[in-house]
Amino acid sequence: MTIRPSIVICTYDRYDVLPICLDALHRDVGSLSEQVEVLVVDNTPPSSRKPFALPDGFKLHLADRPGLSNARNIGVETTSGDVIVFLDDDATVHPGYVDALKRGFDRAPGAMVMGGKTVAAFPDATPPAWFSDKLLGYLSCIDLGGDLRPLKAGEFVVGANVAFRREVFNKFGLFDVALGRTGSKNLLSNEEIELLQKVGLEKVYYNPLQVVDHHIPRSRLSAAWFRKRVYWQAISDLVGDMRYTSNEAALREIGEIQMKLPPNKRGLGFLHSEPGSPDEMIMQIRLIYLTAMLGSDGYPTVSA
Repeated sequence: MTIRPSIVICTYDRYDVLPICLDALHRDVGSLSEQVEVLVVDNTPPSSRKPFALPDGFKLHLADRPGLSNARNIGVETTSGDVIVFLDDDATVHPGYVDALKRGFDRAPGAMVMGGKTVAAFPDATPPAWFSDKLLGYLSCIDLGGDLRPLKAGEFVVGANVAFRREVFNKFGLFDVALGRTGSKNLLSNEEIELLQKVGLEKVYYNPLQVVDHHIPRSRLSAAWFRKRVYWQAISDLVGDMRYTSNEAALREIGEIQMKLPPNKRGLGFLHSEPGSPDEMIMQIRLIYLTAMLGSDGYPTVSA
């Protein structure tokens, strides 16, 4: 049975990129407008809100309570589709997105969640010398190949481009408002991961034809942003009871990483210095993550 999707775009003070997202989606929905519901949830504080053009047929909800999880929950509660799609406000769908989404669920009736290929669209600037594809996951970008399939252990889908059957929320409840970003104050995450763990990896699928471009601002192409992003990932894992390493294992790995560094970079100063290569960047953010984990014995350890 063909699904009827509700597409939810949660936005927070992104009035520069939001029209690009909406225009691309409007072009793709086209004649399917009666079969596809689109809701924009504006989570910008009332004092900072700005008017913007809403394409014909799209709906708007103003959410005063801050928080991405809260905005997403509003999207679940105020839409009617049997599949709820979440797109980031800085994501641009490729032509045929809606059709690919519907065909994906038709071909995989056992899928409860379906994430799509999410391509990094960089600004007109060369990425820093320390940047590598290993960092794309922190920018909510993934490419898991060309097959429609369930995820394997260690794989993930991203919240910038993901769809849930409504049954997921009926059975497991809404997103945890203790997780997820709150405006620009923090980079807390894991609200999707917490829900996906309840669903089960075998019911989470990757759809290579469900494609969006994820626009990366220049502000995210700095070592400082990645350091902050990884630090908040560690905090998110702790808050969400998703601690993936013990203190003993963390200390052991920290020692192993430090031995790979030149002697002059084995101190704490390396954690906030400009990395000289992609390998140094990976080691730096891993050290930041492991250091944030230390001393948190009160949190359970889960298997990766």
